[in-house]
Amino acid sequence: MRTIVIIGLAACVGACAAVQLQEVAQAGPESPQWKEARARVGKTYWSTSIAGLRFCDTPSGLGKCKYYEKGSFTVTGLAEDIGGDPAYAITTGTGENGYVPWTYAHEFVTEDPAKTKVKAAAECKRRGEPRIGMTAAQAIATCWGKPERVNRTQTGARTSDQYVYPGGRYLYFQNGVLTSMQVSGTLAR
Repeated sequence: MRTIVIIGLAACVGACAAVQLQEVAQAGPESPQWKEARARVGKTYWSTSIAGLRFCDTPSGLGKCKYYEKGSFTVTGLAEDIGGDPAYAITTGTGENGYVPWTYAHEFVTEDPAKTKVKAAAECKRRGEPRIGMTAAQAIATCWGKPERVNRTQTGARTSDQYVYPGGRYLYFQNGVLTSMQVSGTLAR
């Protein structure tokens, strides 16, 4: 009889915790962070943090915490932290459970970062690099894409544009035609 009571109590603890998470998810304030957090429940993510995803055994983040270095995790519910903000209840790809503060959500990505890099490299190869003689529209269609900014110089009938890209890369256009390219960096010795 005692065993049945313990099993029943253990089952209730798990079920009661799930009900409590659901109630908190429904009862949370209508603040932007709660709305954003609710939208993530049931979805799978990867963390962009180099150290990995820090998760704890309590929603407050004051309990036992550790890092989940690689792989996906699923947001299984919400809980309220000690400040009244949402905390994500998660299950890692290895089956561990814990909580992540909603402030970490900027690190959540919906696709494996390793796969994203491979896809980006393949897409860049498919689109190709800018080449002398291209129009501005053709250059933007390459893997360099749109520039961060454009510096334009107008001299009489001639228009010179400098397209500025991240990483010290530049494209130079004369009257809309690519005439030169510059990539900053160090030379190999």
